[in-house]
Amino acid sequence: VSGAGDVTGAAAVSGGTVRISNGSRIESTGVSPFSHAVSAITNDANMPGATFEATDSTLISAHGLGVAVNGGATARLTNTTVEAGRNAVGFEAPPAPFDRPSTISISGGSLHSAEATVGAVSGRGTVTLSNGVQISSDNGVLAQVNPSAALTLNIDSVRAAGDLVASPGGALDFNLTRGSSLTGQASNAGHGTIDATSLWTLTGNSGIASMRNDGTIAFAAPTGGGFKQFEVNGNYVANAGHLMVNTALGGDTSATDKLVIIGTTSGQTNV
Repeated sequence: VSGAGDVTGAAAVSGGTVRISNGSRIESTGVSPFSHAVSAITNDANMPGATFEATDSTLISAHGLGVAVNGGATARLTNTTVEAGRNAVGFEAPPAPFDRPSTISISGGSLHSAEATVGAVSGRGTVTLSNGVQISSDNGVLAQVNPSAALTLNIDSVRAAGDLVASPGGALDFNLTRGSSLTGQASNAGHGTIDATSLWTLTGNSGIASMRNDGTIAFAAPTGGGFKQFEVNGNYVANAGHLMVNTALGGDTSATDKLVIIGTTSGQTNV
């Protein structure tokens, strides 16, 4: 599908369902940043959300999103490849009453995007990455949330790399479960949870509203003498969690990675 305007390869609308499988391919070569490979949208507030499902398929957007959803829509990708000129998947919702929470679930396959892998441009919802889906973005950002948008990112049995970035007024919560790992930094994130089997490796100074650490938070090795600070602006809770820091050997004023907690602490963390 190609064109000079907003061109979408396939669209499920207002309670409708689109399903593809078995080597299917949808490609949008439209030049607009709103030329998505697939969209699941709502244009009638009285109708249920739309549904899009892809299994063993390929979705390509030259300049838009691989999958764009809004208005209570659901998208499920299984062993599917996504290539996108903007975000691989994301939310783009008009104002209320069309901004009901949407859901995107991705199991296996691969996601590659020029911008953040997951983008919450507007609207709100949950994205779950599971079962070893391969993730990469050209700008090194895993999730980007714009002002007034909200995203809950679940990383389940996945090794992910990339930063978590929320603009002021945006909300970005994340959960690492079942042996997942995340390598990257967080800027203005909301609440983070790491289960006992998972790992977050911080590659730069990071800030988050609150933290539950039952697994491991590790500071990446400093480069050029650059140690890092992780600031929790609210409460920090741990249940036999681990914190791994780098420290220059010397006196009390030696450079070191730092965990700074503004709120209260509870539980046990092994350092």
